[in-house]
Amino acid sequence: MEATLRHRALYKGTTPPWKETYRKRCVERLKSNRSRLLDKFRQVGESGSAGVCGSFLVQEVMEEEWKAMQLHSGSLPSLWRRGSFSQDPDELVTLEEIKQELLLEEQAMVEEIERIVQFEAACLDSVVGLNGNEVVCPVCNRNNLTVTSCFIVCQCGVYINCKSQGMNTEKLQALLEANLSAHASYCSEQPVFSVGLGAEGMSSMFMSCSVCDAVGIVL
Repeated sequence: MEATLRHRALYKGTTPPWKETYRKRCVERLKSNRSRLLDKFRQVGESGSAGVCGSFLVQEVMEEEWKAMQLHSGSLPSLWRRGSFSQDPDELVTLEEIKQELLLEEQAMVEEIERIVQFEAACLDSVVGLNGNEVVCPVCNRNNLTVTSCFIVCQCGVYINCKSQGMNTEKLQALLEANLSAHASYCSEQPVFSVGLGAEGMSSMFMSCSVCDAVGIVL
């Protein structure tokens, strides 16, 4: 009890010395969890319900970052009691200030993610035919691809030998969706597709982005 009173007296009316460091580290941790936030948003997006207090990650980020800081400094107070914030009035004010800043930061990230998800859906619509059994050529975005187990061809000139991959429409569609989704998890720009020679001198389909400089082989 006496130690608690001394702790309160030390910080009463002042800014706790750990506040700024903790705030910065929480913001950095939240931003570094962009892909994790995207995954959570996708999981609950349709239901429209987030986590604690309408947040996806803020509570987790605050707890995780405080535990990480405690590992490097045994003098830091324990701010959580059975999953809730500390009951110390001064610490509660500090934590609430940081929490509100993180909620605003997270909301900005969620708004960006909403745009990414909408863009991703538009990209998928552009490569998948209306009947779900056709794939629009991602290179020219005009013609439907002819897909067989041996080759992929388009009227625009695309020709890819895929005999060794046992290709079909469903598999090609899944490959395009996977690559678009992976790119959308860290970049909001639309990638472009092209055909060129791969490592073995065979024609391959590439996906690239001039904004994030990503380049990958789709097939």
